[in-house]
Amino acid sequence: MLIDYGNKYNENGKNLQVEYSKKFIGKCPSSIVVKNNSSVVIATIKPVESKLHILNSQENIYKITNNCYVAASGRELDKNYIIQNLKEIAMQYKKMFNSEITSEYIKQHLNALLVYFNSTLGLRVIGAEFIVVVVEKDKYNCLLVENTGSILKYTCAVVGSMSQRAKTEMEKVNWDALNIEEMIDQVVMIFYKCFDPLSDKPFEIEIKVVGKDTNNEFINVEKEVIDKYVARHCDLTIDDQ
Repeated sequence: MLIDYGNKYNENGKNLQVEYSKKFIGKCPSSIVVKNNSSVVIATIKPVESKLHILNSQENIYKITNNCYVAASGRELDKNYIIQNLKEIAMQYKKMFNSEITSEYIKQHLNALLVYFNSTLGLRVIGAEFIVVVVEKDKYNCLLVENTGSILKYTCAVVGSMSQRAKTEMEKVNWDALNIEEMIDQVVMIFYKCFDPLSDKPFEIEIKVVGKDTNNEFINVEKEVIDKYVARHCDLTIDDQ
């Protein structure tokens, strides 16, 4: 349990820590999920602190079950708490219903959990936001989980420092017209177009894909493959068309 000094409120009863947490998340490394009817691409960036150290050098796209993976942005402690909680809930669901957890069950559970943290004395707002991908009978669901407790389904979603810039770029793309390789190419391009050398650290990219081409199994995209896309786009800026 994430016990802290508790939430802070203004004279009107507004929870100020939600806003504080939002600002913190807005400075954290970004994650992007895009999907169409046949494929999903999950991508996250890992800032390079030095040639010897990559922040979050371990995998930053988290497996919950065979049909569910999560990308996140925010405090490591808070991310790990929610990820572990989801794993436990998914195991309980499997035991009770003998099937993989559904997106609707995840939505209801996380909403209740986040609202609990936001409203309980002695606890604080979760300082992280999540994108949950769930495969259900050839259907691909993408949930954007905000720390307010708001959880909505999206075709494309982004969390972290590049959110505003990336949303604009993602809206320009007809994702339904792309195959999985073209989707990866677009996501890598968006990361580099949204990179601000004045405030963002150089980064490496982690990508996982799932779709009909992978027999609905989540597959890790090898670094050598990602580097080919990076070579095409690493010199882009937000002003490039």
